[in-house]
Amino acid sequence: MSDLLKKSNLSLDAADKIVSETLHNCDDGELYIEDTKFETVTLDDNKIKSSEYSIDSGYGFRAI
Repeated sequence: MSDLLKKSNLSLDAADKIVSETLHNCDDGELYIEDTKFETVTLDDNKIKSSEYSIDSGYGFRAI
């Protein structure tokens, strides 16, 4: 399960119910959950030149 759901008060069963009810009269749909962590370290002559760390999380929900 995504950390996004773990950090919220929304259980997997509740999310499934919401998606199912929303898509009931639709032809198609999707739920996209993103939870990524990214880290980069740049070295120059064996010394740290720069470092970067980012976390992206969110969701997208589409009903057709």
